[in-house]
Amino acid sequence: LAVLPEATTRTDSQTIVMIPGKTYRFTVTVTSRTAGTITPILANGTTVTGTAVSATGTFTQDLVAVTGNTAIRLFFNASAGMTIDNWSVRQLG
Repeated sequence: LAVLPEATTRTDSQTIVMIPGKTYRFTVTVTSRTAGTITPILANGTTVTGTAVSATGTFTQDLVAVTGNTAIRLFFNASAGMTIDNWSVRQLG
């Protein structure tokens, strides 16, 4: 559970082993929101950026890893005021 007041920039990050060319599925549940966005990212090497989420609900996005990706991140922009109940990433196939 993450509760972010407005005017806070934050990135939740986890280092993992990723295989270039494989698809990684992000799922995040936003239980309340007053402002801002969150964006899933595969980081390091060439950054792979998902689509910003700006609503409540459960959202799923698939991102394809490239060479050098070694971290998964969920980026909260500076105006993000929201509560995140769950977020996960799993490799498909």
